[in-house]
Amino acid sequence: MLVGEIVRFGVIGVAATLTHLAVFALLFDVSGLYAPLANGLSAVFASVVSYVGQRYWVFGARAAGASRARVLRFAVSLGIAAISHAAILWAALHLFGLDPYVGAVLAIFIVPAMSFAINRFWVFGAAA
Repeated sequence: MLVGEIVRFGVIGVAATLTHLAVFALLFDVSGLYAPLANGLSAVFASVVSYVGQRYWVFGARAAGASRARVLRFAVSLGIAAISHAAILWAALHLFGLDPYVGAVLAIFIVPAMSFAINRFWVFGAAA
């Protein structure tokens, strides 16, 4: 069960990332929307894909019942992930003097693992 959840979590992560890129391309390249605004709107679409995928496919059995609290916890988990990603990159650059790509790769491995745990136990946990 845990391995299946991890695999499904990864699939949804890829789907959310592709959604982000596709919506960004549509808004920026096709519509000519200002890049930071297009990116922000793209992130909203990707977040919806991520929430729906995790709620119904990744953690579906344990996430029965909709709740505003769960949506709020999910939004907080996204914020934690974004801040953690930035902090890892900052630490790699400024504390350890590493190449920015090394920091980015570290964050790519650390943040999803942390996000999985937060979502499994706090956002979509049985008591949620």
